[in-house]
This record gives sequence, structure tokens and C-alpha cells, in this order.
Amino acid sequence: MRGFGLTLRAGATAAVVLAITATASPVAAATGGVNYWGYLFGRAHLSPSVMPIPGTVVQVASSNTTLYALTATGQVYAWGTGTLGQLGDGRTTNSSTPVLVDFPAGVSIANLPTDVMPNAGALAVDTDGNVWAWGDDVHGVDCMGDTQFLSPVEVPLSHVTLISSASGHALYEAGGTLFACGGNSLGELGDGKTAAHTGPVAVTGLAGQTVVGLYSSSQDAYALTASGALYAWGGNAEDELCNGSSVSDSDVPVQVPFTDSAPVTQVAAGGSLATNGSLLVGLADGTFWACGSDTFGQLGDGGSTNRALPIEVHPPAGVIYKVIAMSGATAYAVDSNGNVWAWGWDVEGQVGNGVKQTAVLTPLEVLSGQGVTQMSATAQDVVAFS
Repeated sequence: MRGFGLTLRAGATAAVVLAITATASPVAAATGGVNYWGYLFGRAHLSPSVMPIPGTVVQVASSNTTLYALTATGQVYAWGTGTLGQLGDGRTTNSSTPVLVDFPAGVSIANLPTDVMPNAGALAVDTDGNVWAWGDDVHGVDCMGDTQFLSPVEVPLSHVTLISSASGHALYEAGGTLFACGGNSLGELGDGKTAAHTGPVAVTGLAGQTVVGLYSSSQDAYALTASGALYAWGGNAEDELCNGSSVSDSDVPVQVPFTDSAPVTQVAAGGSLATNGSLLVGLADGTFWACGSDTFGQLGDGGSTNRALPIEVHPPAGVIYKVIAMSGATAYAVDSNGNVWAWGWDVEGQVGNGVKQTAVLTPLEVLSGQGVTQMSATAQDVVAFS
């Protein structure tokens, strides 16, 4: 996600973080399992807490209102705000404990979006490559108009392998074609235009390339190809397209350049508004790079100056990052020992070090000894990482 504005959309939370540990099981729930912190249930959680989940958790995801956990049996549990149907259990009530998302009989979920969930809704891919959506379909991100679903409904796309959604747009890789739905005022659908679409429209400029990763933030989108090239499109108010251009936005994908020739292997997009955005990227040679907004130190370079082109950023001495994530203006990394580091914006406890601060300019270790393997983070707009 990216440089964070302080104005939140009605019903939005400031930040929530999920971390799944290698020991996620009912037996280990008291000491491991799913940890969360940030703003949830109407208050800030300044340090990690454990949420026991029935069954063995294999993936976590989050929107800016609600948290999700996928189990090894293909079931999804949700907790948090449910007023717009985000819990997917047919009701519009909140829940401080996990409830089972009510999929039709016979549907088994294979994965949740790694980056990210819709603003106040959710998406999931089943074992047959079909996508299910529930909650608020703002701007038509579910490709089915602009409505609300209290229980999961099937999205009109098939053979889906990748999905990503934030704020009012969504991306779907389906049968070898990259589609987009939703709002498009800054070109975030990538179809060469700025008209909104409540049904699927093909992203242009990536023909002949195999997309292996999709990432979204407020009004930006990113695609990683099998060759390790990274493309960006949408708004560029805070240099989040990361290509050195002074152009305010791009309605078609543009490649993000790196002075290091190693292929891109990891991407974490940050941001919450059209006027902010940042990017954290990992390369195959083990280096990490950042660009875009740095208002709260979320780029991890120790300063607060925006970067129009990727710059290399370094973990603390002796630390090796393995997994990266971003929320609105906060960045996260899991090291080789499964410990979580965080830096950036911290007014609602999203750094997770037990206090509220405006900005944390250098990485702090906030969760140790849990063997974390996946993370998902969000802010005003949906940002999910795993």
C-alpha cells in the first residue's frame, strides 16, 4: 500500500495486520496461529494478539474492515466488521470471533487474494478456478455492477489463477488474459481509457507475457511477469508508478526500471488514497528496492523523501528479509527466522510495537519467535499480503 492520508472513508479502519505462523493449528492457537494488530473492533491494538481459528490455517487475508483465514479443508473464516456483508455469513452484524463464510454446498476454496481484498468486501478462488465475491461491490469491482452481497456469489469469469483488488478496482488473470473491473478515473484498469467498467475489460499492453503476480493499491495496479519484469499503471501523484516520469498517471502498463538486472520476485504495493502510493520490491538476488511516497518513512531508507525511481533499501545488520508486505503507509518484512519487522506510519498501532507514533523511520522487530510464514496488511484501502 502507500503514503497514508489521515482522512478515512466512512466505516474504514486505519490499519490491520495479520500474520500466520508455521504452527497454526488448534493445539498451538494459544501461543501461535493467527496474530493480528492495528485498528479493529473500533479500537487500536498496539501489539500482536492471537485469534484462534478452527482447523489448520494455510493462508490469511484482510480488507480494511475485516480479516480472513483459509483452512486446509477449503473453508474460510472471517471476523471484524460485517455491516456490508463482509463476513459472508448472510448477516449484517459484526463479529469479534471467527464465523464461517457461507459458500454454496460443494465449493472448496483454493486461495485468497495475496494482494489485495476489496475495500469492504472479499474475494476467493475455488478449486475449479471460479471466483466468489461477497460484501460491498463498490464501483463494480466484482464485475457484477455496484451492489452488495451478504453471502458469496460467483463472479462471471472462469479459469482464474490470480486476483487483486483495492478501493474501487479489481484485476483478474483468467485463462491467460488479464481483465479488470471497476473505477478507472486515473487509468487503474489499464485498458487505455479512463471510463469505469462494471464488467470485465482486458488490460492492454501485456499481450504475449505470462502474468504471475497481481498487486493493487488505492488507484494503482501492478503486474509481475514470468520473466521477472514489473509493470505499473494508474495514478502517479506520489511517483508510485516508479518509472521516473513526471506524468500524473498512466492508463496503460509501463515497466518499472531497476539498476539491478536481477528478476523481480516479490512485490508489495502500499497506499490508501489517489494522492499517495509506494512500492516495496524484492529481487532474485536477495536485494530489496522501494519507490514512491515516503512521507512516514515507509520506504525504509531512513528518511522521508519521495523516490520517483526504485532505490535499494537494506534490512538491519544481520537480518535477511524473506517476505514483504505493505499497508497504507506502513511496511513489513518477515526475516529468515520467521520474525516480523515493521516501519512507517503508526498512528493506530499498525507497526505493532506497543505504542502510537507518527512515523517509524527504521525497521523495528515487532513479533519474534512465532515462525511467521505469511502476512497480510491493509489500511483505508484493501491491501493484502501473504
